[in-house]
Amino acid sequence: MNRRVVGFTILCCCLVCLLLEMTSHGDTQETERHSRRRPDSARQDAFVVSNCRIKLINDVQLASERPGILSYVAAEGTAVRNGELVVQIRDNVARASYDVAEKLATNDVEVRFASKATELAQLKFLRALEANEQSAGTVPDLELRELRLLADKSLLQLEQAKQQFLLAGLKRNETREQLRTYRVQTPFDAVVLNVYKQVGEVVREGDPILEVASTAWVRVTGYLPVEYAHQVAKGSLVTVRTQLPHVDKKTGELHFSGEVGFVGTKVEPLTKKVRIWAIVANRNGLLRDGMTASIHVLPRSSARQSTGDNAE
Repeated sequence: MNRRVVGFTILCCCLVCLLLEMTSHGDTQETERHSRRRPDSARQDAFVVSNCRIKLINDVQLASERPGILSYVAAEGTAVRNGELVVQIRDNVARASYDVAEKLATNDVEVRFASKATELAQLKFLRALEANEQSAGTVPDLELRELRLLADKSLLQLEQAKQQFLLAGLKRNETREQLRTYRVQTPFDAVVLNVYKQVGEVVREGDPILEVASTAWVRVTGYLPVEYAHQVAKGSLVTVRTQLPHVDKKTGELHFSGEVGFVGTKVEPLTKKVRIWAIVANRNGLLRDGMTASIHVLPRSSARQSTGDNAE
């Protein structure tokens, strides 16, 4: 009977030890799972800058360098490429001047004539010298001096003809640049947002004619509490969130990745906040100028930890 009791006691002890070992192993696995999720918890440490304004980065008004009458203006909503013509001012007179300058710049008749004249003058002078070498006094000294003067003059005339030909080319380049001032081209890929002048209207130098903007990138600006400013630097990763229920019907919220482009050094005296803005890629052109959003900033320490964990 005692043997049975002892055996039962030993069996109970073994079962207890087995249960303790299984519990310890489960705790270890749970700890490992939490350690793997450290990057996610780091992301949860990101702080939020709310009530931010979205603005297009490349949004400019284009004007003309000279006064004149408009002969072409791109229509609103037109998508244009970098360097594409969007405004043309009537340039009939300037184009005619350029055509004349182009003809003069390609006309080398004076140079070729001066070159031939120089060859002849030099030849006459050399023949006179040879004649006097064979028989002294064949060509009088005064006539020889005149031939030498004509040879030197022909060289100078050839030099002047070349100089005039060069100046004609420079004049052609000048009129070509003047002709370009009658055209207005876009400085980047853009969309025409507003047109202020119409075809046939007279514009003065510097008058805004139209407005173009690129929708590829946007700037999201908000105000960050000063106590968080030391944790943010240019290049810090951010996620911009905005409400677009008509695009995402499940949550109504869309996320856009970007990075911090500026952290202000001046503190607003009333709000105790600093200005901050981030540059965000405008995916599918969903973000529009004037919309509101929130910036979720990942602190620098959390960002480094997340990067290190991902590398492992």
